[in-house]
Amino acid sequence: MTVVICGLSVLKKKNHKMSIFKIRSKKGKSTEAAFFGMQLPQSVSNFLTLYSLSNGVAKSVIMRNLLSDWIVDKKNVVNEDDLIRKIANITLQQWNNSKSLDDASSFAGFVEEVRAELLEKQLLPAQVNKIIKIVESEKNKK
Repeated sequence: MTVVICGLSVLKKKNHKMSIFKIRSKKGKSTEAAFFGMQLPQSVSNFLTLYSLSNGVAKSVIMRNLLSDWIVDKKNVVNEDDLIRKIANITLQQWNNSKSLDDASSFAGFVEEVRAELLEKQLLPAQVNKIIKIVESEKNKK
């Protein structure tokens, strides 16, 4: 299977000639944006490109619309607090499976590692704080 990397931002090449199928994007419209990239099978990437070129719609717009619809769908089933609790539970399970003899000092280090990893994955600091608060609270119950 051939895989194509599809990112939702474009890098300009040196000496790039004018494109026949120029798709104008409305840059600067959103100040809160994050890059999201993914790998797609060649056939999916090819169809996406064909659709994009034939309809004059940027691939990023197509993907953004698909993801927006998916998020609306998921929010009808699960909310942010449910997801935060689930991540906290996964974190607690990880701690319980790997805790060492020096429980107090290693837990503090574990929590800081978790905090750093979640922030690196671009969760909002408020979300990370909620997760950590739940983890600490649940650990103290035991």
